[in-house]
Amino acid sequence: MDMKMRASLAGPLLLLLVAAGCEDELIPTTTRNIDRPGPLALACAARVGDAGVTTGLTLEHCSPAAGKKDGGSDAAPLTAGILYGFVASTAKGQISLFRPSSGDKALIDLDPGSPGFGVIPVGELPTDLKTTSDGCRVVSANAGSCDLSIIDVPGVLGVAAGELSGPTGASSPG
Repeated sequence: MDMKMRASLAGPLLLLLVAAGCEDELIPTTTRNIDRPGPLALACAARVGDAGVTTGLTLEHCSPAAGKKDGGSDAAPLTAGILYGFVASTAKGQISLFRPSSGDKALIDLDPGSPGFGVIPVGELPTDLKTTSDGCRVVSANAGSCDLSIIDVPGVLGVAAGELSGPTGASSPG
């Protein structure tokens, strides 16, 4: 090869080498699926009183008839609540919060200001979830860590609404 031909090939080859060395950096993203979903618990909550404090309610407050006055009854209508669900990710020891009637955005991010999807960390291998009769707590039985986790429903809803702050770093998936 003569000198002119080498010089004409050197430019494109150099450009090709530089371009091959610059790969796009992959940015890890969190999926919004629940890894190995397990037990489920439902809770009803609403804002009540003059101050609009979020509180847990019995599940009857989330029935279709809640908030409607019965034609012949003297009883006050039930406060209409909003139904929330708690579902365990048994593979990760986490609980995700969702609203069944929210369509395609049913999962609730408990820490929208941080990367990842905010969840509630509990012990290893949550095997059962139960809601207290007043709707204020959800209890998780964790078989892998031999303990119970108690979730404060109004508190979690306050964190989800941005009214309260959660524990630093505790609500992001690991």
